Amino acid sequence: MSADLETRVRSGAVADAGSRHVAFRCLAGLLCLGLGLTGGHLLVTGWTDPLDGGVHRMQDLHWGVVEGLLLAVPLGWQLRRPARHAGAMRVAVLAVLAQLVVAVAALSPDPFGIVLLALVVLALRLHPARHDVLHPVLRPGRLLVVAVPTSLALLTFAGAQLAHHYAAAPHDVLEAKTGWLGAGFGAAGLAFTVLAGALLRSRGATALSAAGLGVLACAAEEQQPSAPPVWVCSGSGRSCTPMSRRASESSAEPSACSSPSR
Repeated sequence: MSADLETRVRSGAVADAGSRHVAFRCLAGLLCLGLGLTGGHLLVTGWTDPLDGGVHRMQDLHWGVVEGLLLAVPLGWQLRRPARHAGAMRVAVLAVLAQLVVAVAALSPDPFGIVLLALVVLALRLHPARHDVLHPVLRPGRLLVVAVPTSLALLTFAGAQLAHHYAAAPHDVLEAKTGWLGAGFGAAGLAFTVLAGALLRSRGATALSAAGLGVLACAAEEQQPSAPPVWVCSGSGRSCTPMSRRASESSAEPSACSSPSR
């Protein structure tokens, strides 16, 4: 009888583990799809957002980084052999925690963010390698020399976005689309991921953070030519033409003035 009971207990435990794995994969797949549709697409569409003259592009790409690269991609990684991808699940958890920290600091709780936090916590509870996700082994390497200042710079940038959020006028177009907070979410999420990648020698976290930093670096470079134009005038001041700020700074011959004079 005892052998029969032990066999039943073991088979029940195996069945329970199997059902938990199925539930986890279903939840991770739904989260991956939902986040890809709500924010991940901004990694593509954010480059050409024409709204309000294109001022939302940088903030759109921050949203794309945090919801696409740091949430949708790691959760999609879990669909095959999730027990081997504890590091990817950890990136998703860190991204959600970053959103929570920034939202609390901004005194702006978002219902979508609260629901997302609850779903990611549920996914973590169902994860087959939950212990490895929550109790990683620290293995700091030489990359930490670069990761620490990079994380500090990103957190400083996130703090600046919070300051803009508090100082925004009632009809600020970026505030209306939660652009300031989106940039803060993206920067804080990247800061946590960069530091985790260096402390744990996690290739997944390092690759995702490098991809996110690459996107934002390219976006910053693209934003430079779209800065407000300056008026470049001839020596007599009678002929003035609009010119990009970068081009006007690189030109030594003409002199720039704030407005055309006649």
